[in-house]
Amino acid sequence: MAKMRLEDVTFAYGALPVVRQISLALNSGVFYGIVGGPNGGAGKSTILKLLDRFVIPPTGHHFLDERDLNSYSLQELARRIALIPPKFAGFFLHSRRSGAFGQNTPQLPLAAP
Repeated sequence: MAKMRLEDVTFAYGALPVVRQISLALNSGVFYGIVGGPNGGAGKSTILKLLDRFVIPPTGHHFLDERDLNSYSLQELARRIALIPPKFAGFFLHSRRSGAFGQNTPQLPLAAP
């Protein structure tokens, strides 16, 4: 089973710290969601960017299957991980509600109608 891990990662845009000393572990085959304030600045998008190596943290470490994420080529990463960015998450939930994923798909509880 594949595993992605962040250890003590800190990231800032210029002088604005967004993520401070975050550590987390994610297993393959599991859907995860990142929840934070709706007005931005909570670090949700930045965490996704760190996970897919769109941004590289100046401190801390990130691993995929115990291998440093920076040692993978972008092609290798594209074959190994998939992320749904925040702008498309609403579409995903709307599609689930409208039945676009088929009748046999179990329904997810929605936080808002």
